[in-house]
Amino acid sequence: MRKSVHSLYGILTLTQKWLTMSAMLILRSVPVIRLRLQNCAATLICWRRTPSVTQPFSKHWLFSTLMKLIEEVEKDPEQGDEDAEFGLDVDEELQNELCKLWDISMNMDVARFLQEFKAIDILISVIGKSKAPRVTEICVGILGNMACDEEISQVMSENTQLINLILMLFENRDPPTLVETTRLLYTSLSKSSTSGPWITAVSESEEILNNLIFILNSSTNCDLLKNAGEVIDILLDQREDLCDAWATSQFVTALMEAIKQIGCHHSEALEIYFHIFQMFSTMEKGVETLVACSSDLEVPLMKYLGVLCEDEIVGLDGREACLASTLSVLNILFLSDNSVHDKLTSNENLIRIFIKILEPLSPLVHMSRSSSSSDDSQESSQASSSSSQTETGEDISQSVRQNGEHTMRGGGDSNSDVGGSQESDQNPQSASYSVESDTKDSEALTTKLSVLYNIIKGFLYDLLCSLAEQEYHTVEKTLVYLNSSCSRVRLKYLIFIVKEMSASPVCALDWLTDAANIHKQERLTRIIDDVLSGRNLNRTRSDSCSVQGSLGQ
Repeated sequence: MRKSVHSLYGILTLTQKWLTMSAMLILRSVPVIRLRLQNCAATLICWRRTPSVTQPFSKHWLFSTLMKLIEEVEKDPEQGDEDAEFGLDVDEELQNELCKLWDISMNMDVARFLQEFKAIDILISVIGKSKAPRVTEICVGILGNMACDEEISQVMSENTQLINLILMLFENRDPPTLVETTRLLYTSLSKSSTSGPWITAVSESEEILNNLIFILNSSTNCDLLKNAGEVIDILLDQREDLCDAWATSQFVTALMEAIKQIGCHHSEALEIYFHIFQMFSTMEKGVETLVACSSDLEVPLMKYLGVLCEDEIVGLDGREACLASTLSVLNILFLSDNSVHDKLTSNENLIRIFIKILEPLSPLVHMSRSSSSSDDSQESSQASSSSSQTETGEDISQSVRQNGEHTMRGGGDSNSDVGGSQESDQNPQSASYSVESDTKDSEALTTKLSVLYNIIKGFLYDLLCSLAEQEYHTVEKTLVYLNSSCSRVRLKYLIFIVKEMSASPVCALDWLTDAANIHKQERLTRIIDDVLSGRNLNRTRSDSCSVQGSLGQ
C-alpha cells in the first residue's frame, strides 16, 4: 500500500506543477445532498451543513488538499509512541479543508474531475490506513457523493478492493462513519447497473448480518437506523434468498429494537421497517419467524395504528404504503394464531381503525374506479365511432358521461351524496389527491390505495367471520358501537366494502344485516337498507327514515 501511495503522490506533484498558475475552475459551495434512488426515482435529500458564504475553489486547491491527505498517510508514528496512529490528532485545518472537499464533491463536474485523477484509489488508501474517525467519515462521504454519478458508480462496482473495504467498515463502531458507509452502500445498490457486484459481496459476507444486527440493537442514531433499514430493505427486495436466510428471530428482534428508538409515529424510517416485516411475511420461513415473535411484534404495529387513528379524521397522505404493510402483517399474525376468532373479536380497536381509515380511503378508491371506467368507456366509444361512423362526437361524449355516472352510482362511489343535497360525503382530503390520471405519480398512488383497500377488505372479512362464530354479548358490543357511535357516512363506506366481500364461506353482508335485526339495532338496520336500496340519506335527521332521493334511478 505504501508503494502505491508514493506513486500517486508523484503523479499529483507533477500535475500540480503543470497547473501552477493556469486558469482557475471556480465552483460555488452548495449544500451537500445525497442522492437516494428508490423505485427508479431520484430524491434529493439535504445531507450536511456547509458555510453560508460562497467560496471559490480551484483545481490547484483540490490537488493541494489531496496531497496534504497523502502526506498524513506517509507520516510515521513518533519514535517511542508505538500506539500512535495516523489521524488521531489530525490537524484541524486539514479537517476543514477535507470538509470543503466533501461539500463540493456532490457537484458532478468535481466528482468526475476527482475520478480522472484517481481520487477513488487515494481515498481507499487513506481509509485503509486511517484511525481518525472524522477523516474516515469524510473520505467515505466523498465516495458516497461521487457514487451518485452513474459512470463513477460503475467504476466503483468494478473495484473489488473498495467493495470489500466498505463491507469491512460495517465493523466500525463510529456512528457518523457508519451513516456514510450505509449511505454509500445504499446508493450503489439502488442503481440496477451497478448493484450486482455489491449484492454478490453482501451475500458472500459472513459478518454483514451480524454487524447489521449489532447496529439495530445498539444504535441511538436515527439517521444510521434509517440508512441501515434502507440497505436491508433493498437487499431483501432484490434477493429472495437473502430474505429467506435473514428471516431469523434474532434479526426480527433487532428490527423491533430499532423501532423502539425510531418511535411509532409515522416516519419514512418506520415505513421502511414495516415493509421489511411485510417482505418476510411473503416467505414461509418468514411467516414462521414473525409468528414466533408475534406477541412483541404486534405491539409496535398496533401502537402505530393507534397513534394514526387518535385524531377524529385520519390523514392518509403519504401513509398508504405504511398502513398496507402494517395491516398485512397484523392480518397474518392474527390468522396464524390458534385462537384466531377470539383474538380478532377481543380487540375492540380493530373495527374502529378500519372504519376510520375507510372514511378517507373509500372515496378515493371509488373515484379512481369511476375514472378508469369512464376512460375505458371513452376508448370503446371512440373505437366504435371510427369503425361505424354512426355516432357523432357529441353522442359519444354524452354516452361516456352517462356511463361514468352509472358506474359511480352503482359502484358506490364517494361522490354519491349520502348526506343530502346540502352536504357532501367526500372527505376534504381527496383534494390533495387530485392529480392527472395519466401521470406516473397518479398511477402509483392509485395502486397504493387499491392495495390498502383490498388488505382492509380481507382483514375486515376475517373479523366479521369471527364475529359470526362468537356468543351473543360479543356480537352485540360491536353492533352497539356501529349503531350508536358511527356516523352515516362511515357506515355507508363500511357497507360498500362489505358488499364487495366474498360470499363464501360466510356472506358478510347477510350476516351483518341479520345480526342488526336480531339484536334490534334499528338505526344500523335502517342505514343498511337505505344504502342497499340506493336511497340518499338525510344526515341531519339521524332518527328518521327520510329519503332525499334515489341513486338507483
